[in-house]
Amino acid sequence: MAEVQRDGLPPLEYSECFMDSPSFRDLIDMYDKELEANGADVKALIKGCQSMITATEEFSKVQQSFAHQISKFKFQTIGEEKTEDEQLIMNSFQTFAQLLFAIEDYRHNMISIISVRLLKTLDTFRKEQVHKSRDERKKFERCAEKYYTTLDNYLRMSVKKKDPNIMEVSCCYGNDLMELRTVRMELRTVEWDIHW
Repeated sequence: MAEVQRDGLPPLEYSECFMDSPSFRDLIDMYDKELEANGADVKALIKGCQSMITATEEFSKVQQSFAHQISKFKFQTIGEEKTEDEQLIMNSFQTFAQLLFAIEDYRHNMISIISVRLLKTLDTFRKEQVHKSRDERKKFERCAEKYYTTLDNYLRMSVKKKDPNIMEVSCCYGNDLMELRTVRMELRTVEWDIHW
């Protein structure tokens, strides 16, 4: 599969929406490829972020377990009092355990923020914007197919033979053309909104 150039896309002009020219179709294809690439990148980011969160949560459990273990550590004393070294080591363990618990609190807050602000935002973008563009593209393709079928039927009719369906087909042609233009404008607007 050819790599999509990602330096920037030319604008989709309103005037080209009405002409349905090959250049307009090519631009729409370029936008679709870019959108697919962006959608794949966003999906990979979401997956990577979820993997990082899972690994971080696993590491956090191990670190919290270790913090609990050292916070409860006690020397078995020989005699009635702890030595100065034993007391210093136990105080160091308590301080280190408190530091580990504080780190875990910050880590928990960071993971919550990443989940809410980054993951949900990326997932919302992917689901709403990328899928909306795909839906608009499918709608455009269906409408274009309907229009060109009606146009083909209209052009096949003979004016000389006074075909009784010519007025009906002519009316359908006009309606289909208006619908196609409307759908093209909607597609252009959606594509433009996503890329700007």
